[in-house]
Amino acid sequence: MLKIIEKYILESIQKENNSLFSIHKDTKLNPQDIEYHLETLKRKGFITKKLGRWERIQKEEKLNSFKFIELSRIAKACIRSSITKEDSQSFKIHKVYLSEKDEKIYQAMLYNIDTFLKESKKNKGETAQEKIIFWGKCSYKNLIQSLY
Repeated sequence: MLKIIEKYILESIQKENNSLFSIHKDTKLNPQDIEYHLETLKRKGFITKKLGRWERIQKEEKLNSFKFIELSRIAKACIRSSITKEDSQSFKIHKVYLSEKDEKIYQAMLYNIDTFLKESKKNKGETAQEKIIFWGKCSYKNLIQSLY
């Protein structure tokens, strides 16, 4: 599966930004980071280098690159629905401090939810009645660092 930054670089290459400089100019990423991810993408078989130019390889694994887009659209739709009060239960967010004990309780609850959902996948019914459920956490510090 592609990392977000790898997808970002692939999109730049698709816009005919085939040199390190043009990718840097297009993405505003650090050239050293770009080089690292270009090599990773090459190892994964998404790109190749010919005559000093990077080219995208069209292959089946490219479908994996769309998982991020799909998840992003789902999350945005749920958030939009929650904000516009169409479905105030669809998405909630809380910024909290968790003590070590609270963190363990939280992890146990997540484990129980995950186990429950994995078992629920065995249930069959109408597609229209299926639910999309997502959750997660991020440290406030990491979130701020990723935004700036």
